[in-house]
Amino acid sequence: MALYARSGPQGHIHHVALLVSPKNPDANSQNTWWLHAKNKPNPAYAVQQEWQYEALKVSGRTSRLIALVLLGKTERTGEDIGNVLTEVELVQNDSSWTCKEWVFSAIEVSSRLSIICRPNPDST
Repeated sequence: MALYARSGPQGHIHHVALLVSPKNPDANSQNTWWLHAKNKPNPAYAVQQEWQYEALKVSGRTSRLIALVLLGKTERTGEDIGNVLTEVELVQNDSSWTCKEWVFSAIEVSSRLSIICRPNPDST
């Protein structure tokens, strides 16, 4: 799970996403999957925005990255996990729902489907 500093005048100062990344990602290559919900303007309505799911292959670390939390290890690819997480609900028209709620739901789905295996505290 990753916490990012937001840019721009949004009401929330942080963005939360899931990363599927190698243990020591190469900063110069796109070897990490960024899985998240983002709030984008809906072109059909001048003032309404809608939540969209996005799975992108990106560089593992950026200057906006504030914190990482290891949730577990997986044998599945980022692309495969990204496809599974398309099923996580995106709640529309609820101002209290944010990317954080999407991440928590995605973690529940990943745990239920045994996508994430908890790390052994004795191994690093």
